[in-house]
Amino acid sequence: KWLDSSTKEKDFDKAKKVACDKYKRIAWLQENDEIDISRKFKDVAALTKRQLQQELDAGVGRSVFKHYIQAIDNYLIPALGNTLVHKINFEKIVALEDYRRTKLGKEVNRSTINTHNSALNRVFKTAIEQKFMLPIQIPTLRNHGEKPKSRPYFSKSEYSKLVRNLREWAKTGHQRKTQ
Repeated sequence: KWLDSSTKEKDFDKAKKVACDKYKRIAWLQENDEIDISRKFKDVAALTKRQLQQELDAGVGRSVFKHYIQAIDNYLIPALGNTLVHKINFEKIVALEDYRRTKLGKEVNRSTINTHNSALNRVFKTAIEQKFMLPIQIPTLRNHGEKPKSRPYFSKSEYSKLVRNLREWAKTGHQRKTQ
């Protein structure tokens, strides 16, 4: 795929030199079997989603893969999509945390952040396998989510109401096995 890149130089001679240096660097990386070409996060995430879905369809994937795909679609791609995957750093992770908090409108639970971090690590794993980034370039992920809060015990009136309506509620299942 053809890539456009700015040299950020106004002088034509300087721009030529910067372009030649960039070209030589990419050629050296390819010769030494290092990073091939820079890829945007959204492209690597799409590849990861396809892999997760293939594993689910084959029956070898874990059920949590569905949640990874949702996290990638709803949070990771909107927050990190146009960033080059090997350029994701601590500041980008902080921006992801802010995006997630803003989108949810509240502090995020630890379990949600764990799921998002696992999905992000899966994208990074794909990027490393495809040689789009090096293992050392993976930023440290953190989890400052809220501790889970337990629901209090049912009161006697709540318990009575549950027991009274349980039989009717059980009939609302879509499948016989669920009922």
